Amino acid sequence: RGSLCVLTSGSTGHPKIVAYKWNRLWIQAYETIKRLNWDSSHEVICTSSIGHAYSLNVVFCAALVGIHLVFPSPG
Repeated sequence: RGSLCVLTSGSTGHPKIVAYKWNRLWIQAYETIKRLNWDSSHEVICTSSIGHAYSLNVVFCAALVGIHLVFPSPG
């Protein structure tokens, strides 16, 4: 149960809060892993903000299978 709340960038007008349900985050991560055939030997470079939906997804993927995440230094 529960949700993760994220503030959007406001690309459609005004920023808003979006709630992601925990079970949907895990399902999305599982489906990403399955589709991309990821395992602990893979490394993913996250070039988007940690608050972006893509980065959230790969964090959950890493939690499931131990993917190595790389967050480049800004600048």
